[in-house]
Amino acid sequence: MITYGENEEKNLNEIVVRGMTNIRSKTRDGRLYASQSGQCERKTALTSTQVGNEVITASMNAYFKIGETIEELILDSLFDQGILLFKQYRLPDIGINMGGYVDGIIFVDGQVKVLEIKSCGTVPNKPKPDHLAQTLIYSAITGLPAQIMYMSRQPADFYGNMNIETFDIETSTENLSKAVWSAVYGYLAVGMGVLPDRPPHMKKSYCGFCPGFNDCWKTGPKNEIKGLKSPTSDQHAELVESTSKFVEAILNPVATKDRRIGVLNFLSKNGTRYAKNLLESSDWSNFGF
Repeated sequence: MITYGENEEKNLNEIVVRGMTNIRSKTRDGRLYASQSGQCERKTALTSTQVGNEVITASMNAYFKIGETIEELILDSLFDQGILLFKQYRLPDIGINMGGYVDGIIFVDGQVKVLEIKSCGTVPNKPKPDHLAQTLIYSAITGLPAQIMYMSRQPADFYGNMNIETFDIETSTENLSKAVWSAVYGYLAVGMGVLPDRPPHMKKSYCGFCPGFNDCWKTGPKNEIKGLKSPTSDQHAELVESTSKFVEAILNPVATKDRRIGVLNFLSKNGTRYAKNLLESSDWSNFGF
């Protein structure tokens, strides 16, 4: 606790920065998160086994808070216009101990869609790979088409034009399979106690806050990171076979339809008043599914 007069001789900026910096403890114990599980099998494994303290710097804290504010502004706008059906939809279990919340479920262009909202510095001209993978997982699990919306932390340009862009996501079976594969392979690898190889398409710029970043990209042998060892050829073959079967089961059209109906049922009972009006009186097959 700071007592009166303790900071009189200190720079006010430093006091604010120190106050915005905190440490939080993490013990994942195998828990996956959709936001970190669809792009790299190795990252999936490392983040799900993360243990220990994590320093949240002042800048990280500020970015998180700004992002939360932008997200709420967008969702409030969608609600005011009768488009928002639900916000912060909790993903149902698909058997791989994965958590995650869809920012918003909306009704637009005659379809019920999942919407992932991202704040950014400069609005990109296409979805970022990790954001794309996350949104594809949301689409695969819910059975709904998907969009990603970016809004800059500098909301408008000099002329007052909003720095905002929305991308439709190509939810082909191939794209969905790639994202789900990464999550499932990482999950099964952790259960086997092995470390997945880093996919050849991964670049340092994609790796963000991965807890294994330094170990993963250092030179020399990478036979073990955070207690996980590289798989033998037999283990890898077993993982590939098991993952293939698991992904096929998740993306099975009947299973996907059942999950989608589960989402729509939930929305019809627990969604916004717009969701209830839409789903209680409509033929769901009219939504293009």
